[in-house]
This record gives sequence, structure tokens and C-alpha cells, in this order.
Amino acid sequence: MEFTPYRLKREAIIPTPVILKQSSPPLLACGGDLKNVFSLAYRNTLFQGPLVGDLENAEAFRLFRESIRYYKKTLGIEPETVVVDKHPGYISSRYGRGLGLPVVEVQHHHAHVAAVMAEYGLTGEVIGLALDGTGYGDDGTIWGGEILLTSQKLTSQKLTSQKLGSYSKFIRAGHFKALDLPGGDAAAREPWRTAAGLLFRLFGENMYAAHPRFADRIGIKRIQAMVSMIKAGFNCPLSSGAGRLFDAAASLLDVSDYNTFEAEAPIKLEKIADPSEEGVFEYRLRKTGEIDFDPMIKQLVQWSAAGKDISVASARFHNTVAAALAQICQDIRKEYELNRVCLGGGVFQNRFLLKRLLKRLESDNFQVFLPRQIPVNDSGLSFGQAYVAISVEGE
Repeated sequence: MEFTPYRLKREAIIPTPVILKQSSPPLLACGGDLKNVFSLAYRNTLFQGPLVGDLENAEAFRLFRESIRYYKKTLGIEPETVVVDKHPGYISSRYGRGLGLPVVEVQHHHAHVAAVMAEYGLTGEVIGLALDGTGYGDDGTIWGGEILLTSQKLTSQKLTSQKLGSYSKFIRAGHFKALDLPGGDAAAREPWRTAAGLLFRLFGENMYAAHPRFADRIGIKRIQAMVSMIKAGFNCPLSSGAGRLFDAAASLLDVSDYNTFEAEAPIKLEKIADPSEEGVFEYRLRKTGEIDFDPMIKQLVQWSAAGKDISVASARFHNTVAAALAQICQDIRKEYELNRVCLGGGVFQNRFLLKRLLKRLESDNFQVFLPRQIPVNDSGLSFGQAYVAISVEGE
């Protein structure tokens, strides 16, 4: 199916419906705030709305509301349930909660994994790798580098004991080690902030000597301001977001210190990666499931500070992330006998990372599922949200 922006005219065309294997009550899934696509479902059909863009833009939010009204009227579907992202501040979620209907809240990364499962009609448990920049976590922190176990129909006795029962439930089996984001949302626009936080965590007051090229480029006063925020715990949330790790690596390698558009720094980092390089940096996989990339960042800093070839360093960075994800999948398979892996989230638009990860997982005989009809990024969220809600209604 195609996702193309359109203007609401009389000749506007409703897209081809997705045929559902499970009957749905009349529902509206609102999606997320970025790359928004909503979904309307009833009985055995689901219709996805147009790509309206980022809802922080007033025109996009207007089109979002008008498109929903147009679809409801044209399709004759009057929702009795609304599905939203758990984020308390999302524009799409506030809109959905304000409709006066029963609300189903779905965790952001759970929706990513559910969308892949639904596209392929998977039943039973899967390992879900959900990598993106940010999503509201069940613990109130920012998630984005997530390894989830979720299911459409329970078969594993080990997972029964952990109360994993359907699309409506999941286990957070692992995640990237959280990073400091000095300035909060500003860190997503200015990757050097996250890089400065990592340097301080790893080297303390010796951070300037550890990476003098970074200090000279950014300026010691600006870096000190970020360190002060971290020390004070002021406007400095923690995030396990994979996108922020890629941001920091791009800045530490002097590839890009700013994102003038979404994922600019990671895109530049991917572009320079040497495809012939197979080496990896160090990392730690803790018993809790936390993937600690601090050893890799230390090596990357030393590499950059020494003025070595950053195309090799970029490739090793991507290779290391792929290796860590493959290893945690291996560990989960040993414990739970799960062999299917679903990939979701915008970071998997990085083809260098995707190819390296697929190579490792397939060589380890995992069955890997990557969305083909449904967007891997946030445009696919409402599809996953709808399937979780349908599962909740069916319980």
C-alpha cells in the first residue's frame, strides 16, 4: 500500500483496505505525532489515512482532523473506541482522549512490533527489536533502543509465568543503556549535547583532554554548560533511544553536530561508513538485558581524537550495534526458545545497520520479519495500535 499526501477534494481516493483476520469493533487509531498516519477499522477491514506529516505543524494537524472526518463520513465508520500512544503530551493522543470515547493506550515501541506481527499474521511469541529516536516508556522515561517479547497467542510456559498473554502485553527483555540528554528536546536537534554528556560520563573532568578536537570545535564554555545541567539534574532526561546514540557518535566523529532535519547526523554517519570494514568495537551485555555501549564510545573517542579514518570507525560503530542486537537475540532464544525476530522503528531505515544485522541474524538461523507494506517508521504506528486494541477487545 502507498502512503502519499493528498488534499481533501471531492476526488480524494480512499486507499485499499487491509483485510483483518480478527473482527474489529469500530475504532480509530490516532498514530503518533511524527509522520502521522491514522487508521480506521471495523469488522474485517482496516483503512489507513494519508501521510499528514508532523502534527506540531498547524496545517498538518488541521489536515489530520479533516482527514479523519472525511474518512469517517466516506467509509460510514463511527468509532466506538479510540487508540492512542501512551505519551501524555502527544498532540494525537490529546486529540484522541478528547473525543469522549473509551480509550486504549498503547506503548510506542509495542505498537512498532505489533505492526510487524500483524502484517505477517504471526501468532505465538516473537522477539521484537524496536529502534527509534524517542518514545514514552512504561516507566515514564524515554525509550528507543528496545528489545521486547510480545505475543498474539501464548505458547511458551516460561512466558506464561511472566504473564505475557497477547498483543496487549509485552516484556521489556532488554534495552540500550540510557544516555543523558542535556536540554531535553534540544539534544535531538543538537547531537553535540548528547556527545558532551557521554564524554563527561566516561572521562569526567578529563573529558577535554580525552577529546581535544571535540572541545576545540564545540567550545569549552558550551560544554561546561551541558555538564552543569547534568550535575544539577536540570532539564536533563535519560533516554535509551537508539537515535540519540547514533547522534552522539556522529558528533564525536566530527561528522555532524546538528540535525537541521530529522536524523541528519545519523544519515551522514551511515553515508561515510566503509562497506568493506567488518571489525567491531567493544560492548557489554548485562544480565538485566541492558546493552552497554560505553566501551565502544571510549574506543570511538580514542579513534577520533587520534585522527584515524572515520569511515572505518563509522562502519565499526554500526557493526557493533548489529553484533550486540544479534547477541541478545541469541541469549533470549536460549532462555525462551524463541526464533522469530520482528524489526520496527525508524532506525531500521539505516540500510548499513539493517544489512549487517540481517546478515548476523540469518546466519544464526533466526526468522526475521521486516515490514514491507507497512512503514517501518512512525507512519506504521496506528496499524500496530489498532491490532493491539483489537486484541484487547477480543480478550
